[in-house]
Amino acid sequence: MIAKKIEYRPEIDGLRTIAVMLVILHHLELGALPGGYVGVDVFFVISGYLITSIIYYEINSKRFSVVEFYKRRITRLGPAYFLVISATSIATFIYMLPAEMLNYGESVIYSTFFMANFYMWNEVGGYFGAQSEVVPLLHLWSLAVEEQFYIFWPVALLLTQRLFGVRAVFMLVAVGILSGIFISEWGVNNYRAAAYYLLPTRFFELLVGAFVALLPSINKKSVTTEIFSIVGALFIVYSAFFFSKGQFFPGVSALVPTLGAALIIYFLNDSGILGRILSNCVMVYIGKISYPAYLWHWPIIAFLNLNLVTIDLYTGFCVLVVTFFLSSITYHYVETPFRRAVSHSYKRVFGAGFVLPSVAAALLVFSIFGSAGFPGRFDVSINKKSEALQSYSNKIRGRCNEGSIDNPLSEDLCVLGEAGGEVDFLLIGDSHANHFTGMIDVLAKGAGVRGYDITQSNTIYLPDVKRYYDVDGEKVEHRNFELRNKVWSEIIGSERYRAVVLGGSFAAYYNEGEFFLDGASNSTDAFELGFRKAVQSIIKAGSKVFIIKGTPVLSGVDYDCSIKNERFELNEYCDLSKDVHDKHFNKWSAFLLRIKDEFPEVSFIEPDKVICGELSCKTEIDGIPLYRDDNHLNHLGSEFIGSEYIKRYGNPFSILKES
Repeated sequence: MIAKKIEYRPEIDGLRTIAVMLVILHHLELGALPGGYVGVDVFFVISGYLITSIIYYEINSKRFSVVEFYKRRITRLGPAYFLVISATSIATFIYMLPAEMLNYGESVIYSTFFMANFYMWNEVGGYFGAQSEVVPLLHLWSLAVEEQFYIFWPVALLLTQRLFGVRAVFMLVAVGILSGIFISEWGVNNYRAAAYYLLPTRFFELLVGAFVALLPSINKKSVTTEIFSIVGALFIVYSAFFFSKGQFFPGVSALVPTLGAALIIYFLNDSGILGRILSNCVMVYIGKISYPAYLWHWPIIAFLNLNLVTIDLYTGFCVLVVTFFLSSITYHYVETPFRRAVSHSYKRVFGAGFVLPSVAAALLVFSIFGSAGFPGRFDVSINKKSEALQSYSNKIRGRCNEGSIDNPLSEDLCVLGEAGGEVDFLLIGDSHANHFTGMIDVLAKGAGVRGYDITQSNTIYLPDVKRYYDVDGEKVEHRNFELRNKVWSEIIGSERYRAVVLGGSFAAYYNEGEFFLDGASNSTDAFELGFRKAVQSIIKAGSKVFIIKGTPVLSGVDYDCSIKNERFELNEYCDLSKDVHDKHFNKWSAFLLRIKDEFPEVSFIEPDKVICGELSCKTEIDGIPLYRDDNHLNHLGSEFIGSEYIKRYGNPFSILKES
């Protein structure tokens, strides 16, 4: 490996054009590029190649300075980055509701310190993820990954080179790629949301670019190199057209676009067919403005989505025009002039390029939270509805629901009802059990009893049953399902609780779930046997059984229909037909009748009786939206249902106080 000064390669800018166009067209969701998100991975490879080439040359020339490196990063990324955040913040003041603005303020803080990927992982990427299409700073996660990588990579490269020599650098990169692929594949199979957004499962993609930077130069003017570069292009094209949103990604799948980008960078002959395409003046210019284009495009799309603007071919074309217009202005009048600031001292660059924008961001966020999102901009009724829609039980309950599978949080950290005294009951089940925590908390406080919230997404209590789900046509076992059931069985078997409350998306599981149990003839049989066993084990432990029947699934009805009607002066029908709900619940309801015959001591809690009348089921009651998506209640809605349930039907937990 001989370190050479990197020369400008126009075809790299052309490859940047391919990457940014893939991402933008994918985000427009016009159906043509389901895997266009791989453009981000192409960017990672390009970044790893260019930055490593520069660093390694400077190290070998004994000119490398960590301070100068970070000064260049600030002058390169900071101006456009903070300009877009500033413009987006102005738009949020105009278009976002107070509760939405509070979430945005939180994302600004994370983004300012290049931690946006952590925010997006928690708030967008998880099972309870917010609607990603209206999160204006969503796309900044990838820049956070890059900057986190460059915190340690220059130092690692420098120390390895000086302490162990050239071969060690090559080995460092090679081992990093192999271990990174392993970590990434493990991550997508176990912690899918985290794997998509976080550095440990992404760093190997930047290292692929670094690997190319360290390879010796070759003669590219041959048929072989032309073929290799075209194969690389085909890898990227294949990924863009044939990968899907449901793809397990990154993992091994990310090797396809990253190797494609690496092949192009290493083998491309600028005088060949592909080289001439990527090096033409239009491709090169778009590549030069690709960074601001990436920054601008998503906030534009997000605010169109927020304002219910349908993105069709015409609107999509307008988005492209506006994006590249803003990007061109940003490149010429913001990026380029500020790059000259690299000649100034580090203190001056750091102060003006990072400290001042950070202080401004902090003041912005302080004003947002201090004013509760500036509620005076909208009517009181809209603000009230927005507050309900943005109240998420999973956030309020914290890790009580999404904590460790085999080591859940303690009773003292996951309290329902009364704060002190002995724990009277358990609440177990999936995300639907979690969305009932508001209701259960109200019932428990009303009865003067205390509960322990120990829910887990995607898992209901079916002892010894295995659960499977479909991933791109392949049946995959839900590995944590059986493990969490064993934990619940042990806790129930301790005979410390007077009651166990079973919650879950039971009707959906009963109708469409895929379960397996030794001795069961099919999935439905496995569900029924497992559910009976659950009830029997609870009764055997001396506990009373409460079963939460469930809530309507909003098939064909928007959960936020009412606020859209009021905000945008629409006249959409916001109720769900009772017949649709009954059809979904028929088989589950019939099974519950059989359970009641077999186990007369079982009690039912039926929140759908509050939500539904004779003809329809409501998405909103008394000005309070009940849902947070098409099948989960929001927390304030859940609490409201609990209060109404007591008024109309009495408190089912009163029996626990009497006993």
